[in-house]
Amino acid sequence: MKTLLLAALLAAPAHAEISPQVIDRAKNCVVSVERHTLIGLNGESAGRAKATGFIVDLAAGIIATNRHVTGTSPARYKVRLRSGNSEAARLLYYDPFNDFAFLKVSTAALAGAAQAAFAGPGALKEGAPVFLVGNNEGYEYSVKTGVIANPRVHKGPRQTHTVQTSFDRTGGASGSPVFDAEGRVLGIHSRGSDTSSFELPSAYLEDALQALRAGRVPRRGDPLLTLSPVPLSEAVKSGRLPGEAAARAKQAGSGKRALKVETSLRLDLLKPGDILLAADGTAVGDDSYLFDKLMDARTGGEAEIEFARNGRLLAARLPVGDANAGKTGRFLSFCGAIFTPFNAGLRLAYGENSPGVLLDRAEKGSPFYQPSKKAGGPTLLVQELNGRPVGDLAAFEAAAGELKDGEDFTFSYTDLSSAGRARREKSAAADLKFWPTRAYEWSQASLEWIVK
Repeated sequence: MKTLLLAALLAAPAHAEISPQVIDRAKNCVVSVERHTLIGLNGESAGRAKATGFIVDLAAGIIATNRHVTGTSPARYKVRLRSGNSEAARLLYYDPFNDFAFLKVSTAALAGAAQAAFAGPGALKEGAPVFLVGNNEGYEYSVKTGVIANPRVHKGPRQTHTVQTSFDRTGGASGSPVFDAEGRVLGIHSRGSDTSSFELPSAYLEDALQALRAGRVPRRGDPLLTLSPVPLSEAVKSGRLPGEAAARAKQAGSGKRALKVETSLRLDLLKPGDILLAADGTAVGDDSYLFDKLMDARTGGEAEIEFARNGRLLAARLPVGDANAGKTGRFLSFCGAIFTPFNAGLRLAYGENSPGVLLDRAEKGSPFYQPSKKAGGPTLLVQELNGRPVGDLAAFEAAAGELKDGEDFTFSYTDLSSAGRARREKSAAADLKFWPTRAYEWSQASLEWIVK
């Protein structure tokens, strides 16, 4: 029955329920976004891309789009308004986990444009009509209409609350605002399939925007966990969750599921299969947005986590790191290769807690090219350079700084994509004339990368 209902929602037309006047007004806050990535980091590639964004603060010149649109790498940006005017933009902020980011332009450039209004959480109702305005298939300000098929699904890389809609997938729609029937933004388009799309609820953007307006970097707590929903009935039946604990889990979210630990870097505290019940005394159910908010409030401290393990009720004081501190704010170009910090988020993603720096990419001819090509992506963890342990980027920079042009050196590394993860060693010669060593550092004050 649930499958039939979902199919009906995905097929249901919503054109008649949305006023053309509402759609026309909504277009005034939408912009086209162009990105030119100069140096690819974190698995991103150099090159150009086009997408969509929307104005969320006229007075401050702030435009929302996707994180996968802005990228995390050194890049140039340009936005084009409905009036046809174009303006250079700079990256103001991107979320460490969720697929949203903010660009900044001069306020004068937004003259005559409109600021998006946000819908409240009550707008996320199954079957509600919605529409999207974006750069669909390269056609600017084209419109898609549909309905909310499921107001609460979960998407990675962590435990993001996501809304499923009946829009089909189209290129260029990334970063598009998703409006309710009254023209209020209830989410930002993130990804899609041939039959449906997935939108990030606007609450994530509103929280970050509130901090930026106050002159603060948004707080993003990182408990170093990945979570997924599990039906309460299944958890009780398997014996992992006592019946009285299931009653508490029903107090939040859908009332039908709880959040289960998939991976953890603190195995001494939480293990895969553990079922979360509450954080700091607040029941979380399957409300991943609520859980994230509670972790944000504990950034740099600890959170009291109540959970169930094999039918037993337990509690632990879980350290909560600063996810923003783990973003790539500095990287090194050395001998034709790019090296970035191996931060906490990458450790969790790879399931590896060893020290080292990540070999992000290498040019042809670089002594690091063949190992990186064989790995097929940014999966090489460099742990020694010329016999010196390099536990972080600072140690790697110091070791690289001692090498002279033409000098032989060795480096040892682990391929995180290999089954055994055995450490290997390779020798090479430093070509520092053709590839001089350069450090790049992000300046939040000037919103640009600076070559050191």
